[in-house]
Amino acid sequence: MSWNNFTSLELEDIFCFPSLEKEHQLNNLLEHAFQQYSNSTQDDSTPEILWAAERYNLHKSRYYQKLSTDKKQNYLLRMTELNMALSIWIEKSGHLYGAKMILLSESQQEKSLYSLFAAEEAIHQREFSNFLTFRPDWATHNHPMLIPLGNAIREGSRETLIFIVQVLLEGFGMSHYAGLMEDCLHQPLKNTYARILKDEARHHGAGLILANDPTNQIKLEGESFEQIFEYTRQFISALQSAHWLKQSFNDVNCPMSATEESLFWEEIGQDKTLAYRRQKLKEMIAKTGQSKLLSALEKEKLF
Repeated sequence: MSWNNFTSLELEDIFCFPSLEKEHQLNNLLEHAFQQYSNSTQDDSTPEILWAAERYNLHKSRYYQKLSTDKKQNYLLRMTELNMALSIWIEKSGHLYGAKMILLSESQQEKSLYSLFAAEEAIHQREFSNFLTFRPDWATHNHPMLIPLGNAIREGSRETLIFIVQVLLEGFGMSHYAGLMEDCLHQPLKNTYARILKDEARHHGAGLILANDPTNQIKLEGESFEQIFEYTRQFISALQSAHWLKQSFNDVNCPMSATEESLFWEEIGQDKTLAYRRQKLKEMIAKTGQSKLLSALEKEKLF
């Protein structure tokens, strides 16, 4: 596949690429490779609920506290599925990102680096899948931020991809994974997040090197600037508008009224959470020295 063919991919294909039949002989070779490089195996002891109510500040919500025990368990189970599915989707997108960047690389060293990155993303997918107690479904387990991420991978130039995926999304993903690791109730999965975070830190660091290298610096001009600005804007907007916590109440047949929703966000400190996300994204962009981009985003009142 040439890099031009990436634009023909459907968005869902980026996160749900077709799989071979279980009996295919290639699976045996892949299984052997994973046994050599993975640090976890299929974990049949994984509990259905991997994060407690405190992870989401639900212990502060009167609406959540008044639910029955079964409803609370169903809610936490739904949130566990969403978190695990997002972890899988992130690694799958990183795998395809690595493949595209191998083709777009401008040096042998860069090509080799992205080959290693792609291999690590494949291992991350396997490690997370070892803890799945359900089958991720794109129609019901997706996240708004995956749309700009998928579109950037399909359509982005090399410069756009380095900035959007490695600097911005990898940086945010590290913060997200760190939170999941800290609050995880299952120690083997907690250990897996810790290992994966070390790899993601190198991926993010390589992006910063490429973004700031004076001999190979990303030039935010013309079409490149417009593309990076637009995907950054979409990504920030998606993170600010993602309402998993509210949607999960609907998913377990406990919809809130407008008044209950307003009180819910206030009690769990949603404004503080959103402000923290904006600040982290702003800091990551600032690391690249791209003041023009920051100014444009501030003008749009995204920061």
